[in-house]
Amino acid sequence: MSREERYLERTFGRENHFKVPDGYFDTLTDRLMSKLPEHETKVVRLQPSFWQRKRTAVLAAASLLAAMFSLGVYLHTGDSESHARAVAASLQPADDGNLDVVADYTMMDNIDIYAYVSDN
Repeated sequence: MSREERYLERTFGRENHFKVPDGYFDTLTDRLMSKLPEHETKVVRLQPSFWQRKRTAVLAAASLLAAMFSLGVYLHTGDSESHARAVAASLQPADDGNLDVVADYTMMDNIDIYAYVSDN
């Protein structure tokens, strides 16, 4: 036991000093309800805001505008010269060093490569 606990036990003892009168909670709700003021409940009708009424239409319009903007940026940012260079580079024959890397990446063995080439 700590020093503070011993002091509290010597000073106040072990009994519970907090007591509720007998039957207090039996009539508590009746006493509280009698003290509350009587008043009528007002019914207030709330009007939906603009956002609540037009949310679907606004979101659809915003999505459509974002898609149109993205498509426009995608189609007009490509520079034809760099596109032509990329096409020309893809038409160049691959050297053997890259072929091993591609075969490892696609997990193809010689039989798979032969089957793929012979189908063409």
